[in-house]
Amino acid sequence: MAIPLRLAQAHTRDDFVAWPTKGFNPYQVVPVRWSFSYPGANFTNATVTMTQGGVSVPLARDPLASNMGEPTIVWRPNNLTADQNWPKPSSDATYQVSISNVVVGGQSRSFNYPVTIIDPQTVGSAEQQAEISGSTSPASGTPATYSFNAVSIAQQYEAYVAEIAAASGAYNAESNSLSVTDGTDSSYTLVYSGSGSNGTNVYRLAHPTVNALSETVEFVDTYIPASNSVLTFDSKLGYATSAQTAALQVSVDGGASWQNIYSKVGVNGITESSFSAKTVSLSAYANKLIKLRAEYRFAGSGSLYTGTGTNVSFLLDNVQVTNAKKVVTNSTQNTGSNTSFAFTPVNGKQYALAARAIPWAGYPGLEWGPLFYAEAADSNVDTTPDAFSFTAQTNVARSSEMTSNSITVSGINTAAAISVTNGSYSINGGAFTTSPGLVSNGQTVRVRHTSSANYATKVDTSLTIGGVSSTFSSTTVAESIDTTPDAFSFTAQTNVARSSAMTSNSVTVGGINAPAAISVSGGSYSINGLAFTSAAGTVSNGQTVRVQHTSSANYATKVDTSLTIGGVSSTFSSTTVAESIPMIFSEQTNVLPSTLMTSNSITVNGLTALVALSITGGEYSKNNAAFTKAKGTVQNGDSLVVRHTSSSRSQMAVITAVKLGTQTLTFKSTTMVIDTVPDAFSFTGSTEVMPSTPVESNLITLAGMNTPTAISVTGGEYSLNNGAYTKAKGTAKAGDTLRVRHVSSSRSQGRVTTTMTVGGVRGMFVSTVMTLDTVPDAFSFTAKTAVALNTVVESDSVTIAGINVPTAVSISGGEYSINGGAYTKAKGTLKASDILRVRHVSSRSAKKSVTTTVTVGTVRALFKSTTQ
Repeated sequence: MAIPLRLAQAHTRDDFVAWPTKGFNPYQVVPVRWSFSYPGANFTNATVTMTQGGVSVPLARDPLASNMGEPTIVWRPNNLTADQNWPKPSSDATYQVSISNVVVGGQSRSFNYPVTIIDPQTVGSAEQQAEISGSTSPASGTPATYSFNAVSIAQQYEAYVAEIAAASGAYNAESNSLSVTDGTDSSYTLVYSGSGSNGTNVYRLAHPTVNALSETVEFVDTYIPASNSVLTFDSKLGYATSAQTAALQVSVDGGASWQNIYSKVGVNGITESSFSAKTVSLSAYANKLIKLRAEYRFAGSGSLYTGTGTNVSFLLDNVQVTNAKKVVTNSTQNTGSNTSFAFTPVNGKQYALAARAIPWAGYPGLEWGPLFYAEAADSNVDTTPDAFSFTAQTNVARSSEMTSNSITVSGINTAAAISVTNGSYSINGGAFTTSPGLVSNGQTVRVRHTSSANYATKVDTSLTIGGVSSTFSSTTVAESIDTTPDAFSFTAQTNVARSSAMTSNSVTVGGINAPAAISVSGGSYSINGLAFTSAAGTVSNGQTVRVQHTSSANYATKVDTSLTIGGVSSTFSSTTVAESIPMIFSEQTNVLPSTLMTSNSITVNGLTALVALSITGGEYSKNNAAFTKAKGTVQNGDSLVVRHTSSSRSQMAVITAVKLGTQTLTFKSTTMVIDTVPDAFSFTGSTEVMPSTPVESNLITLAGMNTPTAISVTGGEYSLNNGAYTKAKGTAKAGDTLRVRHVSSSRSQGRVTTTMTVGGVRGMFVSTVMTLDTVPDAFSFTAKTAVALNTVVESDSVTIAGINVPTAVSISGGEYSINGGAYTKAKGTLKASDILRVRHVSSRSAKKSVTTTVTVGTVRALFKSTTQ
């Protein structure tokens, strides 16, 4: 429960007090509980919502003690718990807070404000980083000076110098293990002997009590991963709840904060029964200084497995980083306001250098800038190569990848810096890159770039090796005259009116860079909407052209107009309408009632243009498409089919009207004389049936009607054409089969009647139950004497006879078994031929009797035992 203190409110920027505050907040001071206070406010029905990037953030509302301080509403974003810290953001994270339905002075108010959570040590998008420049091959034994750019907000700077080497070794808890820092509770030892996945020892993290929230082991080395670096380890998490999490973590700020790169949450039982190998990529941390640790964390609430046994611990072994560098030694220099520093490298050693800005004295500094790598060389090194050159390439294709000739580096005795401007380079045929690097004597280098997208234009790429530069140039071809246009086409027009002026679609001339000749045959043309002409001329790139001619005076006849531009031709065609053919939907008579009737297909003709299509009293299908009632359009050549549902009454007509423009076509159907009365039918009765048993009639076939007829059943169910039985009303037609069923009476000689009605004609099915006999023949059990005291005594068995239906059985003073089944005291039933046996426990006293009474129907029998 959050409890604010009652203090007088100081002057505030806004008329409310929010924590964290509106605006920017370092993540280190952001609480798990967020709050909003307002003098005299009523938050009883207030609601809080938060979004980040338009996505809702889940919230948990906390109660607030009354009569303590100003009215306040408190909540926890992302359902964080009290024992947790606000996580470090990878970049500035802005949350939009909205609080609604806050009653102030009797009026409902809403409040909206942003909260941006930052990492003050992380470079923002508008911030600067200190980037080092200097020799990648400094001479050994003498001070090497490096410089870096000034940062506008810095009062001081720090320089970081680390000797680095290839990462090796493993953290395995054995005697040859790399060093670790123990962050576990003092009640148990970090190293446990006897459970390792490879060797005898293993790192153990456990929760000895509920207060041991975070148990850690930190791996001492600092690493610099590459893009292919991986972290491998063996681990096993024993019994753990969902509030217990095992994790491997990385820190990019020297251990000030940690984030998970692997985690395993408990499953409220044994989570992993054995060790398994895990692999985690470290590519996201390439060229950064990182530290690693393992943590076993309890959320602080909920249940957990406590103890230090290996079955309730997080066990870890063989932790190793591969394909990476590690820091051997390191030092940090405060350079004051100077933007340079120096150190004395040792021959053959590799170094990683970095610099960072300190905004003001005493501040820990911003994020380290990019790492700069150097390798100390003998003072007699020569990194200035012999001059080299690239052969210029001319008349190359535009926007094409151009690769230079290969040059061989010579004249140096140690690796020299290599860089490229406006292109990329490849060493010894390897992948092309734009990043600075090192090149050795005797290696070959090529450069490449993309040629210009313009004609007769040069592109230069400059390659620099050890301070010596050369330029590779490519020049594109000069533009040539092109009067051959891209292909073009005109859309043919059909079903046009006879002797009419027909104008084509417009085409845009493309693919030429000079005026091209244009001519027409069989018509005329127009450029850019000007007057039509049949005279030859010229046309330019980007202009539009249409052609025109007069359609034929005959039916179904085509006229062609050919347009030629720069030797490329296309034809515009128009075809007149076909001669009109009568369009008739044939009338259909004597059709079944309430039946979907489909017309014959007609082909539309005789129209002079596209016309509107509408329908009443049915649906249409055009050109075999789906049937529809929607309005549409139709033209010559389209096929039409219409349909409707015939009348439900005898000898009644249904008419569908189809309107094509101003013309109306009709489709008519007339129903037959309807007969819904079937021939008489009956079901054969069933006698001597078992009581309370499903009884099914014989099968009958309906006849005498010519249309589907209503059917219904009372006192049972029916099956139509051997389908599922049902009580629901339905319909049947001539030729259908019917069967009925019901459950017979439970009484002796009882009768049940099911009535089936079809179109007003009824048929009954009657079942009669047999005469029931539940009184068995007399039976008895032989008494047993001289039996042992307090012993289970079992009777001989008897076979039940004289009944014809299952009959009730009960017992007192013992248990019974039917047909060798389990003994029971519960009431039950048995049937003729069942074998019955009883048992009881004999008396605990000598010469004493115990009697068991079993009743079948109304007949009783006794079983008696007498002790010795």
